[in-house]
Amino acid sequence: MNTLKNFVICLACLTIVFFSSTTFGQSYSTGVMTFTSGFTCEIQVNNDSNVVTMTLVGPANRWLGVAFDPSSAGMGSSGDDLVVYNNQGLQDRTMNGGFNSPSVDVENNWITDTDTTENGVRTLVVSRSRISSDNSDYTFPSAPQSITLLWAMGSSLNFGYHNSRGAFVATLSTGQYELTDFSMYPNPMKDELNLNFSQFLSSAEFTLFNNLGQQVMHQSFEGNNIKINTKPLPSGMYIMQLEGDGRQAIRRLIKE
Repeated sequence: MNTLKNFVICLACLTIVFFSSTTFGQSYSTGVMTFTSGFTCEIQVNNDSNVVTMTLVGPANRWLGVAFDPSSAGMGSSGDDLVVYNNQGLQDRTMNGGFNSPSVDVENNWITDTDTTENGVRTLVVSRSRISSDNSDYTFPSAPQSITLLWAMGSSLNFGYHNSRGAFVATLSTGQYELTDFSMYPNPMKDELNLNFSQFLSSAEFTLFNNLGQQVMHQSFEGNNIKINTKPLPSGMYIMQLEGDGRQAIRRLIKE
């Protein structure tokens, strides 16, 4: 299972549509994508800074891999770009086609911003330039469009044949702009989360995901000032998703 010769990222594709995450369309995000139970990913493209940020959340004792816009949606093809986190750290790799192990790129253009582990779950935030200096690297789009991602997860941190893979297609809306005119406090939170909006929201949704990508709370609301009871939640990191009046916001929260 750990041999590099039999590595395959196969049958695991997720088609996503980037949606605008700022009022002026300068940034785009996939939102939090759940590849499989325990493995989530979010990709943000910032056109102002020309930086792509990717957040991977998965088991701390397994390698994680994501390939970008492969030539074929099954196993990928020679020359396709991917990034892998394993016991050697973060690696920029290139597929060699078939059952051949992807090669490690001479230059690793991804930078590890944060790498934290809590209760056996790794949260990895990495970034690189939208247009890489390496011609073999994928160029992320600067406007809303769909791309295909291949993903895989190993049985250990040793890079080799995948242990987990998925096969599903998902499409996200392209028409949601970021909800920015609000404040939230406290963060870290304990028993209550306050959300204050500068404008009245006639119809809005509050959704909370844990660090495994599982939905743990959902609430519909309207108004300017909202109080969310967070007392039943266990301590840890959460992803909050707000949707209201055709706009969306994604924030990270910590429960003490």
